[in-house]
Amino acid sequence: MKKQSGIIVTSKQAASFFDVTTKTIRQWSLDGSPKVKQNTYDLKALFDWWWKTKAGERALSDYSDDSEARSRERYWQAKAEEKKMQVEEKKGNLIDKSVRDKAEFSTGVLIRDAILNIPDRLSPILAAEAEAEKVNRMLMKELRAALTELSEMGE
Repeated sequence: MKKQSGIIVTSKQAASFFDVTTKTIRQWSLDGSPKVKQNTYDLKALFDWWWKTKAGERALSDYSDDSEARSRERYWQAKAEEKKMQVEEKKGNLIDKSVRDKAEFSTGVLIRDAILNIPDRLSPILAAEAEAEKVNRMLMKELRAALTELSEMGE
């Protein structure tokens, strides 16, 4: 059994990818296209079969300069990559960059606020303290508490 590319699609998804009907996909199955099981296809294997049997020969015979054939191949490869990313996003393996950026910004704001609040909490206590070692312990205790609180927010 051949190794699957990881992009498993239904007949309907394959038809959408190739911009054909599901009837065409069924006909391709009768013509010998690879499939995982009934109405289920490995998109890379199907693309490779399509290129060799349906598109590649026609493209190469239609154009004496194969630059357009290479362009078509790059187009379909890009389309396959796009479909793979959509599948990965649906699986939850990818998130939208804007969502990630907002989460990172919010985390940065929380960290900034936690650190900037330390002087307000400690100023009155430290003003009365004369021992540098005790001031150091108080500051370290507050910094550790702020960092612990921030780390627990991510759990």
